[in-house]
Amino acid sequence: MSRSLARDLLGAPGRWLAVALAALAVLALPGLARIGIDNRIERWLSPEGERARDYARFEALFGDDAFVLVAYGGRDPLAADGLAAGLAAAEALEATPHVAAVLGPPLVHRDLLGSADPEALRRLLLDTPFYRRFLVSESGDWAGLLLATELGDDASAPRRLADGVRSALRPLAEAGFDVHVVGPPVLNVALDEASQREAQRTFPVAFALSIALLALLFRCARSTTVAVACTGLTLLLTFGAVGVAGVSLNMVTSVLPSLLWVLSLSGSIHVLRRFQVHRGDGLALEPALEAALDETARPSVVAAVTTAMGFGSLLVASMPPVRELGAFAALGMLFSLGVNLAVGPRLLRLARPPAPRRRGQRPQGHEPLPRWQRLPFRHPRAVLVGATLLAALAVVGAARIRIDSDPLAFLPDDAPVVLDYEAVARHLTGYYALEVMLELPDSWESEASWPAIASLERALAAEPGVARVLSPLDLLRQLHYWEDGGPDGYALPADGAAARSLLADYGSLTAVDGFPLVADGGRTVRLAALVDVMPSSRFAAIEAAARGGVDALALPLSGTVTGIVSQLVDAQLALVRTQIESFGLAFLAIFGSLWVGLRSARLALLSIAPNLLPILVALGAMGFAGVALDAATVMMASVALGIAVDDTVHVLATYEAGQGRPARRARETMARVGSAMWITSAVACIGFLALDLSDFLPIRWFGLLSALAVTVALLADAWLTPALLLLRERGEQAP
Repeated sequence: MSRSLARDLLGAPGRWLAVALAALAVLALPGLARIGIDNRIERWLSPEGERARDYARFEALFGDDAFVLVAYGGRDPLAADGLAAGLAAAEALEATPHVAAVLGPPLVHRDLLGSADPEALRRLLLDTPFYRRFLVSESGDWAGLLLATELGDDASAPRRLADGVRSALRPLAEAGFDVHVVGPPVLNVALDEASQREAQRTFPVAFALSIALLALLFRCARSTTVAVACTGLTLLLTFGAVGVAGVSLNMVTSVLPSLLWVLSLSGSIHVLRRFQVHRGDGLALEPALEAALDETARPSVVAAVTTAMGFGSLLVASMPPVRELGAFAALGMLFSLGVNLAVGPRLLRLARPPAPRRRGQRPQGHEPLPRWQRLPFRHPRAVLVGATLLAALAVVGAARIRIDSDPLAFLPDDAPVVLDYEAVARHLTGYYALEVMLELPDSWESEASWPAIASLERALAAEPGVARVLSPLDLLRQLHYWEDGGPDGYALPADGAAARSLLADYGSLTAVDGFPLVADGGRTVRLAALVDVMPSSRFAAIEAAARGGVDALALPLSGTVTGIVSQLVDAQLALVRTQIESFGLAFLAIFGSLWVGLRSARLALLSIAPNLLPILVALGAMGFAGVALDAATVMMASVALGIAVDDTVHVLATYEAGQGRPARRARETMARVGSAMWITSAVACIGFLALDLSDFLPIRWFGLLSALAVTVALLADAWLTPALLLLRERGEQAP
């Protein structure tokens, strides 16, 4: 069957497959120009489900909560010249595209006080609790400009907004202020820029180092060129499909070029290495090609399918970008399979690489094993005991893994946007909002609803990480304070009638254009908890307090906890949970395919331990290193399983095709495929270690952990698999 497959690949069926792939490559070229980068929060959220519906209603009533906040200080922002610079910046911001409204001390001075004495503004801001830890710091040495945004569905809108904001803030910078800008649109732009740098930094390194390694190991420029050409064609086909599908890259899918480069090269190396061996044994080009395909075609098919299944497990993820990574990585593996088995042999025919130096009259498969590969044949039980101890230690480490997510953690600690977020939290207020919508039976102006709203305010304000809670009751307190003027004046009016009177007389003075706190005729109110922590582990306590307060509301009051960042955190945690669950499905699918591909249930069962050990070790390393499972690192297990299976398939397929006693077959198997195994592992490690240059810290960990998994997989296939084969033989021979 395998010989027939090899002849088909070298004959008309393979030729037509090669022509089809070449035609697809031509059609894929225009798609490359259509690939963009998009890290908007909306790209990470599912449009379905209760959380999405709650936020859609919030948006319909109150607008987008993805605000931009500018904090400026370093000199007095409330002095006359500071107010002049702030007003110039605020008015420029009001004219900036996608800015719906601006709030801040310079505009309060202009609109509320009629540009009176700046000291009057200072007293107003610092004496009125509504403004402190919101638009001005407690001491007045920092001020803030809050921007309501209207971005719509335009992927380029955050970039235009960010550029406009930078331009508008020049008066503040020129006046000598330290200026910091935060908010989801700003973070999205920073992630877009970092994603673009990924392709310009990590992939060229992986490309150059892998080519250098191949040239050193193959010692043949023509064979190296064939491997590079096949891999390049795979990337062209895959990314052409990405562009044709209209999918944009992001901080997760930015690993796709390096990942596919590594995996496609690994697939071609097995074919090329066997071709070199047969040429070195004296076979002519055509017989060597047929023999190489005879030995590698079926395991290559099984390996590609199982690796694609590993990536395919990502398709159950709740986050669209992770599903896209799984879909296009799996598609890339199938393209790679066709290219390596149909296009590669034809390129070898054209290149006609010279035969390596003959190795004398030694029969195939009788090459002496390197010393490091002899261990399982001498001490198989010791190998098994060592693997068991390593697995036990890894389980201890894996039990320490925590689940957490932090969008800022994708960037280095010294990234400008990270420093901006830290400065805003330190000097001014929170940088995003957890939103609570309360549904009231009557207008919020009625005193009957005030105790419930105030109670929820206090519960949220008491949570660590909440810098400020904004509520419509703040407006009443502010008006009452202005009317009363006493030290205890910042309090609610006596009753609803007094509230309505204040609002009728002075309500226009507290209008919060662009940031409504009341909707639906006053029967729906908004509480915005300004949060200055990003990790989901810390955010969870704040959200739990909000949900607890909402659940405690007495009927007919009810409420909903929402917000775009709340959705993002929930989506990231859901991603981790679903990927943990989907790994079991990937495991069953992959080893079921091995059973079919190897045509042996016993060999498929034997392959489980060598392929689970690398994943256990990587997870154990995560636990001991304190690395959290997040949107990037959670992919490692499924991806590593698909990669680890590759060499195992070639080992067991070669073993199955051998003859003689198991010990001899295992030794000959390792002699045949051992060199290809460590070459592919070295190339894979180089590709993954190149991700250490990434600006995204979780992607760095993904690369390091994947490289660790590949290394352990090499040792498991070189040591544990032969040891298990030998121990199985002894068990079968025992009486």
